[in-house]
Amino acid sequence: MSADMPTPEASADVLVLGAGPVGLFAAALLAESGARVTVLEARLTRPPGSQAIGLHPPALAALDALTLAGEPLGARIAREGVRVFAGRAIFYGADLGAPLLDARLALDVPGSRYRHVVTLPQYRVVSLLERALAERAGVTILRGFRAGRITRTGERMRVIESVPPETAAAPRTWEARFILGADGARGAARAQAHARIGTRVSRHRYVMGDAPDRGDLGPVATLIFHPEGVLESFPLPGNRRRWVAHLGRTDPRGDPAATLCALVGRRGGEAPALPEISDATFFGTRRGVVSAMTGPGIALLGDAAHEISPIGGQGMNLGLLDAHALLPGILAAARGDSSEPLRAAARIRVRRARLAAAIAEANASWGAPASGPGLRVRAGMARIVLATPALSRLAARVFTMQIPRPEAPRSPHR
Repeated sequence: MSADMPTPEASADVLVLGAGPVGLFAAALLAESGARVTVLEARLTRPPGSQAIGLHPPALAALDALTLAGEPLGARIAREGVRVFAGRAIFYGADLGAPLLDARLALDVPGSRYRHVVTLPQYRVVSLLERALAERAGVTILRGFRAGRITRTGERMRVIESVPPETAAAPRTWEARFILGADGARGAARAQAHARIGTRVSRHRYVMGDAPDRGDLGPVATLIFHPEGVLESFPLPGNRRRWVAHLGRTDPRGDPAATLCALVGRRGGEAPALPEISDATFFGTRRGVVSAMTGPGIALLGDAAHEISPIGGQGMNLGLLDAHALLPGILAAARGDSSEPLRAAARIRVRRARLAAAIAEANASWGAPASGPGLRVRAGMARIVLATPALSRLAARVFTMQIPRPEAPRSPHR
């Protein structure tokens, strides 16, 4: 054993890098199937804030592959969150007079087990997944372990801890047959998989935050199209709402909460009081999908495999669907069987991620600032879509991530 290759402290069938919702879901599915799983997470505690809030019907159906206290997990999340059955689009004229169009789109698309979107803060989804993990044997979460080098020797994979150079601590090492990388875009897994990705950084900038619901919008996703840019609003549990405002293409400055407060009032919402706003932040968008989600002894999930604009809330959902779809192939690879089923499933997930990225980018372009004539064109197009049943159903499927049609959830044992 060379001096720079520490002896493994412990081993597992599968190492999962990252204890976000995607990594925890993958770990629970693997444990449900009898695999010994260790989750390695760099952070000691869960990140604060609501973060991602939307769960679409295909992801809810996939989550039902797990139970919590005997209840399907997707159903538990739907029971605890806010069920959103409709979206509302309001197009204002350049003079901010009467709306050019104020219409609703029904999101309860037939053919899915769930006929609504559910909003629930990410920290609560993570908490429920942690509880589901605690009900299953053979899984361990190790926090405070930042993955550094990943090596492969024969049929075994090793993850060596990255420790600050100023510390005298020796790096810890874990070993497994297979590694799942759910450690994000800047994690160690993507580099090990030698995954090529061409990331495009958008110039669109946004501000978002959560606040008490003082208006009459109700449990409806609302988009207000304004000459300055779109204002989005989504219901949250506890009589709160998530607000997202387009800022144009200039880098934002100042206090995000104060910026959001002013924009909500100016673009047609009822402005919340500044002290009531929580989790306010500026953000930009990126688009990129890896060329392949698998490499020798490793697979990528979620943000490690694709960076999707958060507009439309597809990122977390894509990652959950990655874990569900790749599970049979991961189990086979961890047993030492052929990895071709895993590669075939991963190719499908790459295609779906590319489609989702294109849809998210199109959504962002619709929310960009527009002049009076531009808004009128968008309102006219929206009127045509809403008045045409086939187009209306297609739009509802797009917004709820059911294009192409979701795969039927499969048993982990098939």
